[in-house]
Amino acid sequence: MADSTIIYNHREDPEHPRLYGLATKNKATVTLYAVWDKVAPSKPAGYTASFANGKLTVKSNEILDTDTAYEIQYSTNMLFLGGNTSITLEYGDSINGEGFTAEGLYGSKYYVRIRKIGKDSTGAGVNGAWGPTVRASKATQ
Repeated sequence: MADSTIIYNHREDPEHPRLYGLATKNKATVTLYAVWDKVAPSKPAGYTASFANGKLTVKSNEILDTDTAYEIQYSTNMLFLGGNTSITLEYGDSINGEGFTAEGLYGSKYYVRIRKIGKDSTGAGVNGAWGPTVRASKATQ
C-alpha cells in the first residue's frame, strides 16, 4: 500500500451513525471535500398573465409548492434583455388564488416568466429553469 492510500473503515459509530473512520498508512493529514448534488427544481407551468389599468397580474392554474420559493420576472422585452423586474416570493408564499399583482406599469405589453427556487441539502437556494414566457397585452378600453 502506498503512503497516499486512504483506508476507509465502513464500521458505523453508534453515537455518530453517519461518520466513518478514515486513516492513512503514514498518519498524514487528509483533506476531504463533501460533494452535494444540486437538484434543480422542475420548471413551473400553468400560469397566466393579464394586464389592465396599469396592473400586471400573474396567476397559477396549478397548486404551487409552499416549500419552494418562486421568482417572477416581467419585462417589456420578450427576450428579457434589459429592463427586467424580478420579484421573489419567499418560501410559503404563492400566486394561487388572487395571484401576484404589480401596479403602476405604463407599457403596452409585458412578458412574464417564473422559475422555482428550491433548497439543496445544505439549505442553499438552487434556481430552476425558467418556465415558458407568457405575454400579457394591455386590455383595450
